[in-house]
Amino acid sequence: MVKLLAKRLGVSKTRIQIVAGGRARDKTVVVVGLSEGQALAALR
Repeated sequence: MVKLLAKRLGVSKTRIQIVAGGRARDKTVVVVGLSEGQALAALR
């Protein structure tokens, strides 16, 4: 999951952290250095 997000967002894997739902279907992640809007725009 982290590898996929890092590639799509154009950031290193170390800047992504799963903060909730590590083994669940739904997850909450933090991306250091990107706002929520920037992350959503990159994923669209």
